[in-house]
Amino acid sequence: MNHLRVLEYSNSIAAAWCGQQFAQWGADVIVLGSGAASMLHGEPRTREGGDTFSLLWENLHRRKRLQNPETMSDELWQQADVIITDQPFADLNIQKPPGTITVDVTPFGRTGPYSTTAATELTIEAASGYLSLNGSMGRAPLRAPGHLIGYYCGVSAFVAALAAINYRHRTGVGESVDVSWLESVANMVPFVRAQYTGSAEVREGGPSSGVRLFPVGDGYLSINLRSQPAFDRLLHLLGIDPTSVPESIATPQQRVDDRAVADFLRQHAKGASAQDVYRAFNESSSQPVGLFSTPGQLLDDEHLTKTGYFRDHPHPQLGDLAVNGPPGSISGLADARSTAAPTKARSDLRWHPRATPPSAPGHPETNDMSSARPLEGIRIVDLTQAWIGPFATQLLADLGADVIKVESLKRPDVWRGARSADEQAGVTNPLAHPLNACGRFNGANTNKRGLCLDLTTVEGRDIVLELVRSADIVIDNFTPRVMSKFGLEYAVLQKVNSRIIAVSCSGYGKTGPYASYRANGTTVEAMAGWDALFSRPREEPMVMGYYQADAITGMHLAATTLVALHQRDITGEGQSVSASMIEAAVTYVGEEILAASLGRDSERYGNRHPDMVLQGVYPCLGNDKWVVISIRDENEWRKFRAIVALPGRTYDTPEDRDQNEEHLDGAVSAWTGVLEPREVVERLRESGIPVSEVLDILDVLDHPQLVARKWFVPVDHPDLRTCLHGGDPWRFSRSRLSSRQPAPRIGEHSMEILSQDLGMPRDAIDALVEAGVTGQLLTRPVGGGQKPVS
Repeated sequence: MNHLRVLEYSNSIAAAWCGQQFAQWGADVIVLGSGAASMLHGEPRTREGGDTFSLLWENLHRRKRLQNPETMSDELWQQADVIITDQPFADLNIQKPPGTITVDVTPFGRTGPYSTTAATELTIEAASGYLSLNGSMGRAPLRAPGHLIGYYCGVSAFVAALAAINYRHRTGVGESVDVSWLESVANMVPFVRAQYTGSAEVREGGPSSGVRLFPVGDGYLSINLRSQPAFDRLLHLLGIDPTSVPESIATPQQRVDDRAVADFLRQHAKGASAQDVYRAFNESSSQPVGLFSTPGQLLDDEHLTKTGYFRDHPHPQLGDLAVNGPPGSISGLADARSTAAPTKARSDLRWHPRATPPSAPGHPETNDMSSARPLEGIRIVDLTQAWIGPFATQLLADLGADVIKVESLKRPDVWRGARSADEQAGVTNPLAHPLNACGRFNGANTNKRGLCLDLTTVEGRDIVLELVRSADIVIDNFTPRVMSKFGLEYAVLQKVNSRIIAVSCSGYGKTGPYASYRANGTTVEAMAGWDALFSRPREEPMVMGYYQADAITGMHLAATTLVALHQRDITGEGQSVSASMIEAAVTYVGEEILAASLGRDSERYGNRHPDMVLQGVYPCLGNDKWVVISIRDENEWRKFRAIVALPGRTYDTPEDRDQNEEHLDGAVSAWTGVLEPREVVERLRESGIPVSEVLDILDVLDHPQLVARKWFVPVDHPDLRTCLHGGDPWRFSRSRLSSRQPAPRIGEHSMEILSQDLGMPRDAIDALVEAGVTGQLLTRPVGGGQKPVS
């Protein structure tokens, strides 16, 4: 991407991280700012030679250059390909250059009643429903670790920018994109299942499946011990006699008492190596298990070191550091060398000479101005399952790609079976097949067409290869070697279509000691250092709420796929992409990796944060009612003190507040505790203080900002009542996004795709149905079973 020029003018982590994604893949990125005054000079910090360095600034702005905006030349503005900002263009007093793409990244978007409302990462968590799912009932919900939310919104903005670049490549038109933090975060919240059941999910100290962090010898494992096979396997690996298990935790139902299970293991697993048990478990079981790691431990992790994940980061004052690598590898593109972040603004920067890309073979849609969607004309063969892959391909489908979801009648997507009994309340068709009525699946597969194929058969494989002839992308999230077993490895695909992009994403990638291990959101959250940053200070570590690393790394998977698409369109050459959840996840805690490479231990702050004068989640009147308050500077603190009658004068200086932190939290809780959340929000918002009620999933459906922007989209499903699905986190000035179509029932579009897209005659299709190679499963079994129909 070294032919791209990106100008960044912002104060937010989200916008800066969007710019860093471009810089990582080689774009020339220039930041407009003074450097020293930036709010991004936040924690963690380190001192060297009398100077103080922000490692957050270092992580966000490495590989970039810094220009004083007051002396900026017209060339920088006029010749930029992409402008990333969180400042209104009216305030910039300058016009958008023709053909330039602008990406405007703000908390609530540029329209709607909240468009000028102050926000922080934590208030966005609260307003989106995300915060309500993390932590334990009876206690305040617990914020995401580090700056996870800011980084995630930055990757979301990067996806939008890449889609706009694809649109410009075909049409020559430069889009303006409105990216909302709120809508980006809400985009990964599971609204659909809650509407099927009629009740919002509650905090359980971890996912409802039962995955928790359990002490095992010298560490912790992220594991579901409510599974009897998993519990028995762990006992065997630890050499624990099953007869020593107390009656109180003998059955899966009794092991919902996580504390009792932890106490038993703490007593009986002394002296064990958690890493050895982790390896042995993964090598002898198909159930995903994760190893709890701190950012410091990641630097010595055997898998990340042997795969060469970390990159060298030479710093003139701090010395040689380690930084996170990219979220995956692209065969035709290397990530750029990491260089120190600028600390002093220049007055005379010019763009680097542009590397002129070779002319690419014309895409069928090139210069077709009638195209209305950013990814119009792109076809994706989607072989993914569960959440990370389907979430990524759904994002691409929303942007206009034709996504054909391939699954087998014998082994459909595993998430079709992730359905609880109470979801039956959402079913309106008495003949609906249960596998078509799962909220998790239906929430992650809209705007796709469904094709059933048995890939273990020659006929199924050949049909996929026929699809590949006219496709742009094939994407899977199998463990390594599965595509080879199907006979669908990249070399085979490329013989059919030399321009194909083959994207493979698994938990740990194609190589390395853990390559064959299974993974999911909770295992990766533990492995990538998220859980180590998530818990409250001085308390036992805990897992996050709902496998969210699947969606968060899925956004990165969509971005990496679009980077490869851009590279293909520039060079004309097919691309092989190898991505992993662990590689993507570690990028979200990059400043902590820098701190660890300096020998600093990470700190857990709970809902507080050292960049804030005051921050917390405080109780209000009502059952499980909470409000988030973030005070960012002394000016906001003075406004807060004028509104809230805090006792005494012991909180006037930073030193006072640090020394009386617990008392201050108690005083604020006493004030909020006699008010309804709405009253707290109304009193503080008028003063420009970031504040939000903690909304549950169903509350969010009525959020005034999302309602005003018509973000939620009603979707009709043949078997289920109409419910609201989340919209898109991006708004394009010219191109529209795909309207919401329901997730496909099993094989729902098989006949359409085989006959219309591939031109197969009816008798050939009937033969494939008879042989079980393809078919449909649209209704539940009746009277002894049901044969797939054509």
